[in-house]
Amino acid sequence: MWRALGAVIAALLGTLAFAASASGSLGGTLALLPADQNGSWITMTVDPGDTVAGRAVVRNLTDRAQTAVLTAVDATTTDDGTFTLAGDDQPRAGAGRWTSVDADRMELAPGEQRVIRYRVRVPAAAEPGDYAGGLVARVEGAVSHEDVGGVTVNVVERVGLRVYVDVAGERDGTLSVEDVEADTAGGSLVKNALGLPSAIEARFTVRHEGNIRYDDLRGTVELRRGDSVVETRELALGTLLPGAERPVSVRLPLPGFSAGDWTLQVTLDGEPPVTVRAHVGVGAWRVWAAGGILGLGLIGATGAGMARRRNAFLLRRR
Repeated sequence: MWRALGAVIAALLGTLAFAASASGSLGGTLALLPADQNGSWITMTVDPGDTVAGRAVVRNLTDRAQTAVLTAVDATTTDDGTFTLAGDDQPRAGAGRWTSVDADRMELAPGEQRVIRYRVRVPAAAEPGDYAGGLVARVEGAVSHEDVGGVTVNVVERVGLRVYVDVAGERDGTLSVEDVEADTAGGSLVKNALGLPSAIEARFTVRHEGNIRYDDLRGTVELRRGDSVVETRELALGTLLPGAERPVSVRLPLPGFSAGDWTLQVTLDGEPPVTVRAHVGVGAWRVWAAGGILGLGLIGATGAGMARRRNAFLLRRR
């Protein structure tokens, strides 16, 4: 049991150490960097059926000999939009599957730097779009041993180098905003006595239905009354890869005695931009009776591809 627990903790620590260096950087034992491009990752445009070769540099940062183990993996993102690379043993379906290295391990003398060669073979049937993966280097075996609650933990460090493979063809940046919900939140003594909330807490999901990569997707959430914008919250959604989704939660204060009709507007700076609006009705008697749950109804949505969006605006009663 203790051995199994130690293995789980080691895997978690290894993943955490790796995620911080997934763009190609210095670790504590190894560095993995592009050899032929400036910057901290590799980007290539490839036609379906073609093969592209490249080089990277692996460096031993320690004063002892190291065995470096090299693999290619797919990429993913966390719920806060942070780019990370999958584990060595996870299934590969895209760029990680197409990428191979000439040597899967190499012996490095203290401080030694060596060039590794890799190839990306894109299948002839590959769909156009942006695919993300990476090269991973780790030291064979544990780099250290730590005692956690009487359990010996093997710490494994990995460093990664992003590889973006853009398969030539028609590009589609379609985004959708789905599963929109809103609750009322808190209030002063006077507002509570009248059953009036002091804020709206909105939640929704952003889904990427297209095939391009968003490196730094941004947008806004606005609370409107008529033509006036009362409150605005900026959205910084980070990296969004094709097929990914991002949960979003924002709090928008309600001014004064706020019973009445409001509009919640979500705008994403996509290609093309997307705007979705929802009706929010706040009434003192309704909030009192419903325990603070808002009625939420669709007003309208604009932006290319909206016919395909499945916006779910919920009316919940308690």
